[in-house]
Amino acid sequence: MVPSRLLYGVVPECILDTYRFWQDESVSPFGEDPSWAMRGYRRLRGYPLEEDGEVIMQIEFRGTGSWQHAMNPDPAAAQFPGAIEITGLPGRTVQVRRFAKSAVEREYRRLQKVPLFETPLPPSVFIYLS
Repeated sequence: MVPSRLLYGVVPECILDTYRFWQDESVSPFGEDPSWAMRGYRRLRGYPLEEDGEVIMQIEFRGTGSWQHAMNPDPAAAQFPGAIEITGLPGRTVQVRRFAKSAVEREYRRLQKVPLFETPLPPSVFIYLS
């Protein structure tokens, strides 16, 4: 669980009062190459404190740009790649998204049905999952 005090100033307080946030295991955004961990990437999932809550929050923190490019700029480029447009410097971005709780639960159930093994197990091996 991520204490709400660590998210003050990043997420509106009304969201912090109604959701509990947990850090996800993700090392890169969904759909991007997971073979390398994106530097500074974090994903938090916010679950409603009320049982009848209908929305799950997702917060993604991403690094933007590189200080190496900022300190040694390419004179031919107007800006170095990945710079924040306003400052022209590298930094971090935060994206807050909402998902319907029913859709997230449906996807979770679908992923539970994915086979655990790529090859069939011999008949003598039994695995009990609870």
